[in-house]
Amino acid sequence: MALSKLLDSKSSATPAGNSSQTSSHRSSAMHASTTIAEGVKIAGVLSIQGDADIDGELEGELHCFGTLTLSKKARVHGSICAHTVRIAGSVYGDILAEKKIILEAPAQVEGSLSAPAVVIEDGVHFEGECIMKGSPITTKQQSDHKTNLDTSEQSSSVSKQNPVVQKRSLENGEE
Repeated sequence: MALSKLLDSKSSATPAGNSSQTSSHRSSAMHASTTIAEGVKIAGVLSIQGDADIDGELEGELHCFGTLTLSKKARVHGSICAHTVRIAGSVYGDILAEKKIILEAPAQVEGSLSAPAVVIEDGVHFEGECIMKGSPITTKQQSDHKTNLDTSEQSSSVSKQNPVVQKRSLENGEE
């Protein structure tokens, strides 16, 4: 099947065994479902609008603007960015989720996880770093936030090292 047909599956494709979602998938392109079947291998950058079920292999970047589900047979060598990520297969790369990352047995993940919520079931092999933050931060906000943290960390380290200097500054009305 051609890649354009796999990506252009906004009409009636639904995850197997999930017929209760059929009407919601058809009602909005944002909830369209894309399936990458077992045996399909893709290299490069893949961007999917809506939900996606991956049973095949991908080498590169995967961006999904919905829920991304990787089956036990799925293999990804590269970075993943999605709203919600559910993995039972293998991922060798970093995973960023806006809402949640769920690692289900027998998943094998090597790379960093970054999401407000992370669930790792028994039987999962995970090797990497896990970063959980309350809400997603855009790239510009992250850099501004990091700058603010760096400045406040410097201020607090200065005040710990030399409390007299800070006290004099506050008495003179300086901050």
